[in-house]
Amino acid sequence: MAQNRRYSKEEVEHAFKKMPSFSDDAIDIADVGDFLKKMAYTCTQEQLDGYIKHLRDCHDSKFTMDFGIAAFGVIDDTKELMRINVTMLDKDMAHNRRFSNLEVEVAFKKMPTFTDNKIDLSDMDAFLKTLGYTCSKEQMDGYKEYIRDSYNGKLVLEDVTAAFAVIDDAKEIMKIHVVAMDKDKNGFIDEAEFKSGVKVLLIHDPSLNKIDYAKFVQEADTNKDGKVSIAEAVEWFCKNAKK
Repeated sequence: MAQNRRYSKEEVEHAFKKMPSFSDDAIDIADVGDFLKKMAYTCTQEQLDGYIKHLRDCHDSKFTMDFGIAAFGVIDDTKELMRINVTMLDKDMAHNRRFSNLEVEVAFKKMPTFTDNKIDLSDMDAFLKTLGYTCSKEQMDGYKEYIRDSYNGKLVLEDVTAAFAVIDDAKEIMKIHVVAMDKDKNGFIDEAEFKSGVKVLLIHDPSLNKIDYAKFVQEADTNKDGKVSIAEAVEWFCKNAKK
C-alpha cells in the first residue's frame, strides 16, 4: 500500500460527488468500493471489508464527506487516523444528552423484566430506545458483554441513573465505572476487577492507555502500599483519559 498518499480536500469532494448515492454530504456503504477506485486508493479485500463493517456498525452505514476529507488527509499516519475515528464517534453521539433520574426511572419501569429495581440484559435495547439514547453497534455489544460478565446480565436502576446523569461527560462516566470496579467493596482494585472494568472504559475511550495490571499498580499506587485504592484508580484513569 506504499503507493497510497495523502489526498487534498478537493480530490475527496470530487470523488464523493461522483457517487450515485451522494446526498447530504454522505454516501452509502454500497458506494465505498467505487469511491476508493475513483480516488485510486488501493487496499486488500480484507481491509475493504473491515472499513465497510466499521461504517455499518459505527456510522449507520454512511460514509460522510467530512470524515473522508479528514481521514484521507492523513491516510499515511496510523495514529492520526485513530484520533480522527475517535473524534468522529464522539460527533456521532453528540446529540445524546444528560437524562434526569425521573426520565431513566420511567423508561426502566416500562421494561417487561423490571423487578427489584433491575432489568434483564434482554431489555437493554428497548430501554435505550425508550430513553432516546443512541450508540454504535460496537459500543452496544461492548456494554452487553460487560453487563453479562460483571453484573450477571442485570442492569441496576441506581447505577444506570448515575451514569445517564453525566452521560455527556467522559471523565465523570469514567469515575462511575472505576468506582463500580470494586466488586467486593473493600476499597481497592484487584487484578480481576481491573481487567473486567477496563473493558467498559475502553468502550467510552478507545484511546485509553492499555497496560497490564502490574504496570497499573506501579503507576497508580501513589502512596506505595502495594495496592490501588478507589481514589488512586480514579485519579490514574482520569489522568490517562482523552482530553
